Amino acid sequence: IVSNTTHGSFIDYTDILAENEVTKLTIDGLEVEFPTLGSIEPDRMETIMNSFLLDFFNKYLKAEPSRLIDADTLPAEVTLLRK
Repeated sequence: IVSNTTHGSFIDYTDILAENEVTKLTIDGLEVEFPTLGSIEPDRMETIMNSFLLDFFNKYLKAEPSRLIDADTLPAEVTLLRK
């Protein structure tokens, strides 16, 4: 879990979405607005996402030791749910 994010935060082009702060939808005839991105800085989110993706692939595809997934200390914004 990454604090201060929405579903839209987990993409590669957050800088573009940051320009469109609100998404508008019509649900059952009512116009609804919700934030496209969370309040996390787009560059920070990209760094977190890319770091964890690289660590995941290195661990599970290359059988290299994990630097993040198995770490005791994580970035402040990240909560890992482990079994």
